[in-house]
Amino acid sequence: MHHDASLNIRQLQVFEAVARLESYSRAQQELGISVSAISNAMSQLEGQLGFTLCQRGRGGFSLTEKGQQFLQQAIPRTERTQ
Repeated sequence: MHHDASLNIRQLQVFEAVARLESYSRAQQELGISVSAISNAMSQLEGQLGFTLCQRGRGGFSLTEKGQQFLQQAIPRTERTQ
């Protein structure tokens, strides 16, 4: 999985916050952007990667298995850019 060149660092930051906080609304508060902007960033990132990163619904929030794997790869990259 080598998509680094096409990935947007903002999308990675949004994904990291959503995954860490397990909530779009908590990520929205932390990042200071709208939930729709978070949803758009997540959709774009999933589209570029070709797989679903997380599940949201009545059962709450959870990362998919591929989402967890990607998170482990993405976190060091987002930390280096801050």
